[in-house]
Amino acid sequence: MTQTGSLRTLLAIVLVVVLLTGNATADRLLKGTPVPADSVPVQNFVKHRCLTPFGNDQRIGGDREKPWSLPYRSLATDFDTTIHCLVLRFNFQLEETDDPNTTGLGHMDMSRPLDTLSDSAYIARNGYLIDPPPHDANYFNAHMQALSEYWETVSEGKIHLTWDIFPPGDDSVYQLPYSMSHYGACDFANVIEGLEQYFIDGISLVDTAHILDPGHPDIDFSQYQAHFMFHAGSDRQNDIGFPTTCSDLFTGFIRFGGALPVDNGTHTVRTALLMPETSIQDGRITALNAVMAHEFGHQLGLIDLYSTATFRTQLGDFALMDNNGFGTGVEFAGFTVGKVFGTTPLYPMAWSRAFLGLTDLVEIRNDTSDVRLLAAELYEQTGPKIAKVPITDKEYYLLENRITETDGLQTFVLLDSTTSVIKGPSDSTRTLTGEYDQLMPGDLGGMLIYLVDEAV
Repeated sequence: MTQTGSLRTLLAIVLVVVLLTGNATADRLLKGTPVPADSVPVQNFVKHRCLTPFGNDQRIGGDREKPWSLPYRSLATDFDTTIHCLVLRFNFQLEETDDPNTTGLGHMDMSRPLDTLSDSAYIARNGYLIDPPPHDANYFNAHMQALSEYWETVSEGKIHLTWDIFPPGDDSVYQLPYSMSHYGACDFANVIEGLEQYFIDGISLVDTAHILDPGHPDIDFSQYQAHFMFHAGSDRQNDIGFPTTCSDLFTGFIRFGGALPVDNGTHTVRTALLMPETSIQDGRITALNAVMAHEFGHQLGLIDLYSTATFRTQLGDFALMDNNGFGTGVEFAGFTVGKVFGTTPLYPMAWSRAFLGLTDLVEIRNDTSDVRLLAAELYEQTGPKIAKVPITDKEYYLLENRITETDGLQTFVLLDSTTSVIKGPSDSTRTLTGEYDQLMPGDLGGMLIYLVDEAV
């Protein structure tokens, strides 16, 4: 989801048991069964996907080496990029009386139920064990670790993340001057204005925090290439109407229309990832993992590949920047809430990986010899993983090999020992496997052929 929408590219594609093993200091394993979300497996049940459905300004670029080449990569050809992230946490004004249009009361959930309850007791009480409180610095640090592991894996070691979390202190949270409903507009036409005000108030508050509190570090914004703004409560995408909470903020990557001065005017901030502390509401259980991976794709320069005019999918559960596995839920035994969503982000599909320069491609023109494509998920192996067949200067086929299983072993979800945040797919030895396509349709995977028409 981006503030500015996306290019409407035509991309066509002619034992269930909870294992909470280990002790309090060991990462734990969770085993579940993927199942379609509903009768239309590739459609995610959300009312809104994008911050603005029209008037997009995202473009994939026209400069290319040859008429039939992909656009020049948005990252350097020989890059080995470390991206420094500023992770910020915000409370709204506390709601003395619960606002029916918002989720929560305006403050992050810092309760500590797992201090006194076992995992099984917590599941029995709540029906699930996904992104539990406290949502403190350790919680967001665990989510950043999961995000870093994902992008380092799918980029084949080319993208690395570092991060600092503010304000200092595990339970410290910046206090915004207004309530959540002040920033969250129920009228869709006014959504962007409210989000921009949240962006301005939040970044300005952080920029001046060292003046108001001499013990607060003077943050140097010029050291960061990405800004995460986590806020109290859930988000509007996951409001499915039980009841409607239309003042929840949209999750997304915002590109501010101006340039917000910081660091005494020596630097500016224009973009940020807007994220909630949790995506859980209305009995729909959604982990933050998949959403964070998608939004960070925008930070790298990727565009939405669903139609931002209609919100309908074009690539379904084959693409990070489209449905991203949300057409498939995971049923965990013992979870009484039913299917869980967002546990595992998908691989970026062929066009996204080629555009970022994460994967080299081989071009097929008049070649009659065999072309062998390694599966994208075999990230530790080298060799061609994408093939391109030019049609015109704006139209071409892309071929890739995608598989759901790489090691022939059962795939588990690994939970962080301290926070119970999902770290990623793993095997039974608690070793992360990089099997991020476990929610992709098809039992084993296979060849995907995309018709790309950039003229659309």
